[in-house]
Amino acid sequence: MIGQWTDGAESARHTDWLRASWARAEEHLQGSAYVNHIATDDAPEKVRASFGPNLDRLRRIKGQYDPANLFRLNPNISPVAPQPRRPAD
Repeated sequence: MIGQWTDGAESARHTDWLRASWARAEEHLQGSAYVNHIATDDAPEKVRASFGPNLDRLRRIKGQYDPANLFRLNPNISPVAPQPRRPAD
């Protein structure tokens, strides 16, 4: 659910309605969410659960390509520092 309105004076009413609607839907989401619609006030556990068993691999990839976490303005995957490669035997 995404809400939009034009009158700023109505923000509290619309925000309350959206949060209540999400709370009713939450029980059907099995702890996860569509990651493009995670809000900044969603719990970090929900973000992690949304990636499921892929989270560890995605954190390693993020550590390789975005170690400084430049793309962090939304609830995201925190990077893991890449492990140094061991020389082949």
